[in-house]
Amino acid sequence: MTSNEEGRPVVRPLTVLAWPAVRKFRRFAPWGLGAALVLGLLAYGGVSYRVADGITKLERKPLIPAAEVVSPVHEDVSFRATDGLLLKGCAAKKGGIDRRRVAVVGESLGAGSAIMTVGLEPTIGPVVTDSAYADAYTVVSEVGTNYTGLPSWFTPGIVITSKFFFGLDVASVKPAEVVRAHPERAWLFIQCVDDKTVFAHHGRDLKAASANPETELWMVDGCDHVKAFTEHPAEWQQHVFTFLDRELGRAPGAASR
Repeated sequence: MTSNEEGRPVVRPLTVLAWPAVRKFRRFAPWGLGAALVLGLLAYGGVSYRVADGITKLERKPLIPAAEVVSPVHEDVSFRATDGLLLKGCAAKKGGIDRRRVAVVGESLGAGSAIMTVGLEPTIGPVVTDSAYADAYTVVSEVGTNYTGLPSWFTPGIVITSKFFFGLDVASVKPAEVVRAHPERAWLFIQCVDDKTVFAHHGRDLKAASANPETELWMVDGCDHVKAFTEHPAEWQQHVFTFLDRELGRAPGAASR
């Protein structure tokens, strides 16, 4: 504060002495934000990688029952997975059986795999699925957090790292597209209404994808994931055996069975 010629006090604006510090902050702030962004992406990628590593390297268990119980005539099958692990299993020998007379029944992940198998080997017989998903990325997005304990925004990172580091392309697994590509085939989809793992809309989506008028969807009340047979065994057998009898009855060699 100063005074003018008349002796009256005059208030002058204070000079901002911190201006050099502000200029320095404005100069280096983008670098700091960039570094924070890079660290955040590294942390995001690291967590996604660890989760993807865990879900793609599950504990391997021996086949129960043993191969000779499943089929007296079988052959050992061995091959290496993308991570180098040697996988061993068995396969029943064909024995001259027409593939169109071999029915496939799958549950949950196996149900989705059964549908995808049709895309690779369309000559196999009728397919029955219980709790199948219509789209792998969708089901992972819907319930993945229940298994990882992470926020849903980690799902894209887990999917990307699964593909590039472990060869698991979740986004390419679309059973509904396989169903849509085979209108000549009738399907039986079984879906529990109260399923908390594969939501009920997946069953309806699969049914909607089929243009075959004989495709069936059995929506089962009062059961959770893959519990249709446990809760309703008599109805399950009726639906499945009726469907298989009809479809296998149309396959070559049906009269001789």
